[in-house]
Amino acid sequence: MKNPLQITKLINYRHIHHENDYVFGGHSHTNWEVNIILKGTFEVTYDDTVYTLEENMLIIYEPDIFHRSHVISAERAEVFIFHFMTEDIPKRKGAGIFALSELDASLARIVMEEAEKNANPKDTQTLLANTFNYEVQKFLELLLIRSMRSKTLPPVKQSAEEKLYRQAATYMKENIEKNLTMNEIAKHCRTNTTKLKRVFKKFTGSGAMTHFAGMKITAAKMLLREDLSVLEISERLGYSSQAYMSLCFKKETGMSPLQYRKSLL
Repeated sequence: MKNPLQITKLINYRHIHHENDYVFGGHSHTNWEVNIILKGTFEVTYDDTVYTLEENMLIIYEPDIFHRSHVISAERAEVFIFHFMTEDIPKRKGAGIFALSELDASLARIVMEEAEKNANPKDTQTLLANTFNYEVQKFLELLLIRSMRSKTLPPVKQSAEEKLYRQAATYMKENIEKNLTMNEIAKHCRTNTTKLKRVFKKFTGSGAMTHFAGMKITAAKMLLREDLSVLEISERLGYSSQAYMSLCFKKETGMSPLQYRKSLL
């Protein structure tokens, strides 16, 4: 019988303890990521939605989707993070968040224990892929299969600020080919630019227009996987010229669009 989920590459893992005021600024990347919450409560911004994650929850981050986390519990928080590559996890609208059963929480502990057996004593926080063993990969595959067979948890009831963020971020995503202004976004959301700036700073760590520019770069990364020229991509995303898109892309990624495309091969 074919394995329904195969991890093709394990990149690294991190076992991290965070102080109760920790804020991760946010990013997106080309690999899949799984976070297992071991202790504390996190506020997670994922694409256009804000979620609350608590102990014994697991979240799956898709490639090329912005995510940011913020510890909101009074006590210190603890999280175990895996980065990996696979072709077998279906894309979904919204984050895949699952409450681990007692059995699956035990399985998660086994995955972490197996991984930590191979940790480099000089680096107890990050374990690179070449030190993973076969058991870690298979146990992690099993944990993901079991988690995804359970019901995805919806976001908790959202605050007014969270709803405003989602409305604005969704509007940006749906109009990624345009050169939106703060006034246009605020008008669509029936709010003012001051409040919009405050909400984006809170949930993304950056301004609304900076976040929109990052969304365009993420969209460009995805389009670079297709058979489109850089000129076609720049036109599709509303850049004033191919040269300007290349300038923005290199500033964000450190690579030109063509260098990024070659790195995917």
